[in-house]
Amino acid sequence: MDDLRKKHYNLDSFGLLSIGIISIGYVMFVRSFAELHIQLSFLDFPIFIGEILLFLCLCIFLLKRDLRLEKKHCWIIGYFVFVVAKALYGYSRFGPLAFRNAALFYYPVFIILANSFYRRDFFDNKKNILCSAIMIFLFTGRGFNEYWLLTFFTFVFIFGYTYPNKIFKYLLLGVLFLGTPYKYFFATSRMMMVANFAVGIYLIIGFYLFLEIRKAIKVAIVILGASLILWMSFQFSDRNALVSIIRGDKIIEAFKVCDMEFRERHEEIIRAEQEGQLREKTKSNEVVRARIYNPELLLIPSDLDEEKSVDVKERGGVSDDLAKNTLTSFQLSKTQINDPKSEVSENLAKNTLTSFQLSKTQINDPKSEVSENLAKNIVTSRSNKVQTYNPSPPLSFKPFWTKEKPEVVREISDDKIGAEKVIEASQRRHIGAAYGNAVFRLIIWRDMLVELIREKPILGFNFGKPLRSITLETLRWGEGDWKRDGWIGAHNSFLHVIYRAGIIGVLAIGAVFVILFRMIRKSIQCKSVVGILLCGIIINWFVAANFLLILELPYTAIPIWSIFGITYAYVGQLKLSTSAGNDYNHQSG
Repeated sequence: MDDLRKKHYNLDSFGLLSIGIISIGYVMFVRSFAELHIQLSFLDFPIFIGEILLFLCLCIFLLKRDLRLEKKHCWIIGYFVFVVAKALYGYSRFGPLAFRNAALFYYPVFIILANSFYRRDFFDNKKNILCSAIMIFLFTGRGFNEYWLLTFFTFVFIFGYTYPNKIFKYLLLGVLFLGTPYKYFFATSRMMMVANFAVGIYLIIGFYLFLEIRKAIKVAIVILGASLILWMSFQFSDRNALVSIIRGDKIIEAFKVCDMEFRERHEEIIRAEQEGQLREKTKSNEVVRARIYNPELLLIPSDLDEEKSVDVKERGGVSDDLAKNTLTSFQLSKTQINDPKSEVSENLAKNTLTSFQLSKTQINDPKSEVSENLAKNIVTSRSNKVQTYNPSPPLSFKPFWTKEKPEVVREISDDKIGAEKVIEASQRRHIGAAYGNAVFRLIIWRDMLVELIREKPILGFNFGKPLRSITLETLRWGEGDWKRDGWIGAHNSFLHVIYRAGIIGVLAIGAVFVILFRMIRKSIQCKSVVGILLCGIIINWFVAANFLLILELPYTAIPIWSIFGITYAYVGQLKLSTSAGNDYNHQSG
């Protein structure tokens, strides 16, 4: 019996260690690590390192199980039979893209695997110190992806909080608090700004509910915590990014304008097809009117992603690439307008020139649809003072030993035309681009919902079926994605689950959130600081998953679902306590 226990312990330790090492690789090197693969001669698709890890962990899991089926196991098996069936059918119709869609549904198996491998005694004192040292070394190094800052900070705090030796405990917590780059909790993408803010509010509420102190003191702590979060938000966040989050009315206004442009253009296309006179237009001509209508000069880069950084370079004029996509391209000559061979249509050119003829009455009239900021922005843009944007790949990462020092650049101030201010290159976002990113996502989600309502696929659309947005393609937005890949990203993991699995997807999401809610409730009932903090990590990533393909990409999905499984195992072992400090009976972290 002892030999069997030792065997299981070794298998569990190896499985958990494998997940941990691969997850660190994902955090450090992101895509370059995730794309490591083997290619079998009889397959027309590669097998990536994430799938290799999944196969290895499944083998370990089966070796230590007696394979006795219970009722809950039948539901799990049925779910994965559904996923495999859809993946194989989608592959037969659409090719290897079906397996990418299937990954969104089979990565959650790491909940089961990590939950099975978790052992409290695995995280002994030496492993706690080692894990803490690795995480502190990573997030204090230059080039660390700030998306993982809250996750690593939480884990190191847990390791220090549960460490039995007071000297090492306070030393570890001291290094953590002194070495954490706090500003990057909010000096990051809007997606993570919202996610980190949500976790802050969750922690305030959670600790308020289980702290056994006088109510007046708890209220003071809540006010102090909320004030600190708000102060950090305004102190460290990119101002334009923060404004674009707060001003939801501006996003809705821009969305309505773009939707109106889409409907007009769609009707024109249908009419032109019927008349047999459809002509191809260039991308710069297609987006002109949408930009002019936008009260914030909506900028749409070729590849839109919330987390894409902006590269501003000080230039004497506007670059060639930017000229094709910005308002300077609106300065159309009469030769272009009158030349029948020109790609610029006569009606489009006239509409463009007319839109720029803004009278002083319109600018100064508060009832006019043309606001003062819009007029100023147009003047600024036409004076060749628009920043140059060079979006980087999503979740782009360079190892900390290769990152250059922050670039100091000059940028046009938004409140004073012509005034310059010096900022760090990582701390800027054009307000139009910020609104544009939000509208871009709203368009995709609206088109997905419309397609779901129209087609009513009970079990979702086939894996591998390209996701296309008629609105984006009509407006010629995001061409870099759908022209290169033939499909567009959903930018919302939960909506994508429903899109691909229908009612099964709704039930799966519901089950995950029910489990999360129960873990939070039990952590509060058991007065478990560790349980509350671990649930906070999950909340952080689940909020972010509403704006990006967090649960589809292996370098985020595998670590997140593994943390979910570990949290489920940890909370499941908690016992009800009437006093705080219950976590000291669970030194696992």
